[in-house]
Amino acid sequence: MKQIHFTLSIFILLLVNTTATAATDPQITGYKTGNLTIDKSYKYQTTLLDESLSAADNPAPKILQLGYRVDLDYVFKWKLSILMGEPVVIGWLAYKPTNISPYNSALFFETFQNNDLFKKIRVSEFKMKVHMFLKPTGQRAFDKGATLVIDAGSAGTPYLGHSSRALLDNTNLFKQFHSFNVSGSPNWDKLFTNIEDKQQAKKYFIDLTSAARKRDRYYASYYKHKIFKIEVDTSAIDKHIYNYLKTLEKEIKTQQNKENREAKKIKDRQANELEAALADTEASASEKSDLLSDEASGEVESFEDLLEETEKIKLTINAIPHIINANVITVSGKVENVSSIDSSEIVFQVNGLEQPVYLARDGSFSNKVVLFNGENQIDINYSSAAKNESKTIHVKSNTPPVKARFTLTWDNGSSDMDLHVYGPDGDHCSYGNKTTSNMRLDVDNTSGYGPENVSVKLNQHPGTYRVDIKHYGGNSGNVTLYVYLDNRLVATERSHLSGSTRWHAYDLEIN
Repeated sequence: MKQIHFTLSIFILLLVNTTATAATDPQITGYKTGNLTIDKSYKYQTTLLDESLSAADNPAPKILQLGYRVDLDYVFKWKLSILMGEPVVIGWLAYKPTNISPYNSALFFETFQNNDLFKKIRVSEFKMKVHMFLKPTGQRAFDKGATLVIDAGSAGTPYLGHSSRALLDNTNLFKQFHSFNVSGSPNWDKLFTNIEDKQQAKKYFIDLTSAARKRDRYYASYYKHKIFKIEVDTSAIDKHIYNYLKTLEKEIKTQQNKENREAKKIKDRQANELEAALADTEASASEKSDLLSDEASGEVESFEDLLEETEKIKLTINAIPHIINANVITVSGKVENVSSIDSSEIVFQVNGLEQPVYLARDGSFSNKVVLFNGENQIDINYSSAAKNESKTIHVKSNTPPVKARFTLTWDNGSSDMDLHVYGPDGDHCSYGNKTTSNMRLDVDNTSGYGPENVSVKLNQHPGTYRVDIKHYGGNSGNVTLYVYLDNRLVATERSHLSGSTRWHAYDLEIN
């Protein structure tokens, strides 16, 4: 019976306290505004991404360690009172996030700075340590040696769009955003963290609560605030990052599938061209057989006819501006009547260095050319069993100079060779990562004879630059690497590649 009576008394005490608090506006005896930073970490397992969130060269599984920081502003208020001889302490918290920033610069957090994401952040627990002082009128405040831990509970919707000052000045506005919390009634000897004596704690608490009602004599002063405990739920941000990384992986996978389809198209085209070439060979053999028959019957084509057919061959080059603002151009043209002549070929001489070019059956050709900054000379040379013809064009490139260049060509139109350059800072420039801090892949060629070219910027990142050539697919072929330093050819390296082999071609030291 005594136990039932005691439990009922506690229930009535809490009911009266809660009802009284809800029925009247709380008389706030203290407040604190401030800001704080919450650090969070995030782990993500992937095979497609590297630490820079670019396409990974190594498809092995890896764990990415990501982190971010959430900045919060807050308004914390509390009320102290005595009800039925017992201490009553209650606190409220309102907060708003002000910034989300990543530790990993590859995370584009400008897409995260929106109110919809901020509204999903929740402060699930907040406790504040408040050190108490008393200040008599006209005198200095003196330390009562008492520190309260006030629990503000779990806060609701952040007060986005409002200032902390507005919440302090407007009680109704503060109520829209502050946390819901039930008044606490601790034991006298457990009220303060540093006062265990019940009578002393009771006297200090009465002095503090009386101060709020007797401001003509003295009042309570509160400072040396310190957050005792805080828990922030940022699962919405984690989900947002997860979806963002999934989108990156999807884009990489789509690009890889596209490259695989393009590679298949190249192989199919090359197979069709080979089939057509075989058909032409058979047709040529048939024509030669007919010619022998004609000779046997005395019907031999005259020298005048052969000369007339040869004179029909004509090399034309499509117009190119003399001055351009690029370091890569396309040189194209056509050889008229080339189909009637066997063993025809086109070769470019770019600033004196040879570059093979694919010549189509109809006599057309088109190929990329890498330029120096300044003046460039390009010779287009056509040769066949019947006739040789050349054209020369001059092009001035107004692009900024570069420190070094690596240019790759090869001699088999059915091959796909790839240029890889590794810088001294660990960066890797290739078709999968075309731009780094100090290098760029100017042109990537998946068909024909090249070129591929990587440029190194001026006066940046001295050290050793390693050059590898990889046979990506198609037929085997002979590759040539030209190495330039300050627009001067310093090395020419050659090799034969096949079967997805990788060749370490050169190491260039830049001071």
